Amino acid sequence: MSQTRQFSLPDLFAVCPLEGDINPHYKEAGAESAEWINSYDVFVDRQKAFFKQSCNELLVAHVYPYAG
Repeated sequence: MSQTRQFSLPDLFAVCPLEGDINPHYKEAGAESAEWINSYDVFVDRQKAFFKQSCNELLVAHVYPYAG
């Protein structure tokens, strides 16, 4: 005999309306950051491609929108 369970999640956007933002220095700082990482030649071909596709600079620009 199986019993069905239901969960009701609260509307988190209504409770905590977050607005996304991006750091204004993203393009310049992101390029400098990628160049700096590449200068250490740590990653081989597949790792380098994976790291580049992960868009770490964009993630940081969204997490720290007000950093100088």
